[in-house]
Amino acid sequence: METAEIIKRDELICQMRERGFPISLISQRLRISKERARQILKKNLRSTSHGLLTTKQLSEVCGITMNRLRTLIKVGIIKPVFTWNVGSRRYSVWDPIAKEEISKFNGTHYICRTCHRPLPKNRQWYCSEACRLQRWQFRNRTLEEKQKVLTSVKRYREKKRLKDLHKN
Repeated sequence: METAEIIKRDELICQMRERGFPISLISQRLRISKERARQILKKNLRSTSHGLLTTKQLSEVCGITMNRLRTLIKVGIIKPVFTWNVGSRRYSVWDPIAKEEISKFNGTHYICRTCHRPLPKNRQWYCSEACRLQRWQFRNRTLEEKQKVLTSVKRYREKKRLKDLHKN
């Protein structure tokens, strides 16, 4: 294959993936193996020609933890250029503008640990007394109340696990 053809094929693979095509369908249409399609995607997503960053690269460049990054996503401060799922994992690619948004927001704003809204200037951890009480209400319960909550959580998780097993 000529270099120009390879570049066109790589671009086509990336475009198809951006539109949400699964790797198996991409590989069938282009008559390449799924592993080769994955390698091409990995190579092109890491290249700097498009300027996009992976989630890990974004957290390293901005100097923040992955948890803080997830919180900023949850609040809506930053949004990925595109995301895709592989099994139970979710991958995202970010525009370099996200770095600037994070640095602007991170230096001046803090987020409530309960509701994930920006904190007022006079607050350090929670945006209101209601959020603080909600966060600490489990600690202030008696031992019997805590046990009751934990058993109901265990029942819920067991039902959910059984439901997921029956789906598959």
